[in-house]
Amino acid sequence: MNGKKKKIIIWSVLGALVAGLVVVNAVTDKGNEIDIEFKELNEPLLKNKYSTFLHENKALTEGKNDYSKSFLPSTYTLADGKTLTTVTNHETPTLEFAEDEVFNVNVDVPSTGLYQVYISYWSLVDEYGSCELSLKVNGEFQYSESSQILLQQLWESNNDEITLDRYGNESLPEQKQKDARLYYPLRDSSKLYDEGLCFKLKQGSNDLQFAMLGGKVMIDKIDVVGYQPLISYEEYYNNTGLGDATFQEYEAEKFVSKSSSSIQAGSSTDPGVTPFDMKRLKLNTISFMEAGDRVDWKINVEQDGYYNLSFKAMQGDRNTTVYRKLYVNGEVPFEEAKNIPFRYSDKWQNVAIADFEGNPYAIKLNKGENCFY
Repeated sequence: MNGKKKKIIIWSVLGALVAGLVVVNAVTDKGNEIDIEFKELNEPLLKNKYSTFLHENKALTEGKNDYSKSFLPSTYTLADGKTLTTVTNHETPTLEFAEDEVFNVNVDVPSTGLYQVYISYWSLVDEYGSCELSLKVNGEFQYSESSQILLQQLWESNNDEITLDRYGNESLPEQKQKDARLYYPLRDSSKLYDEGLCFKLKQGSNDLQFAMLGGKVMIDKIDVVGYQPLISYEEYYNNTGLGDATFQEYEAEKFVSKSSSSIQAGSSTDPGVTPFDMKRLKLNTISFMEAGDRVDWKINVEQDGYYNLSFKAMQGDRNTTVYRKLYVNGEVPFEEAKNIPFRYSDKWQNVAIADFEGNPYAIKLNKGENCFY
């Protein structure tokens, strides 16, 4: 470690009651991301599943695929009479894509392999609506999950204007769908594969047909990117050591955005949870437990470097270890970050982002603002 002290960022008050889970998308009994080995691939229920598709194309996940290309709406094949929309302060025309509409994109790739599809879009649905689409590759659904793909929506709360009830207790602030450009890989509607679905493209020309199943979005580009496996933590951390010691603390209930309106701040009367008041309830926790749930936070650091992260959390599922996935600035930093363990505890505890033996991971942050979920 070159004799340097570790930088530590403590996030206080993450999780609540029976949830106590933080920053990463859920990997619970509803969404286990551990590799699966199939003993009977002829089982009818597995034949057309994404897990079977990955198993059958495992050889294509090896090696490096550097392909990456953006496709603007002006290159899409649209239905007769459909036109693009010009948006103020946007450099290129966009596509308003509504229920029952279809468009096609021709993608030419240099080699047969697995590719991921990213969409840049704005959600145009009502507050509690959802956006779903399907994707056929060369006229076919490659697996059942590609027939129902959920487009992520984000929510925000006005955390700066906390209201009080007649007893002086803090009440939940108003929440609304976040009006922002979103950029994510296509994901299955059950949220089991948060890292994004892969599609097999053959060498040469491929036809991608997008059909809107529900909702409405405005699209400004689609990216097709060659699949690349995550590097290991050993490859990620170059062992240059950590910078001078620093300590920063952030309140978890002061989040930037969240993936569901059901994710809510709560109140703990434990004196060790901040903010705390002897007489009145304070919003000082946040809980989320469903597969795919996420909460976004932003922090600032004064210099580039590697930092240790820890959370004040409670994971109340008795005799159970629950796993979460960590994203840093929009990416899972290394393979091991896909399964961060949170062990059972009926008390609040400081949980370091660490391996199964408790060795803390060093997380690379950029000078200035960084985003976690």
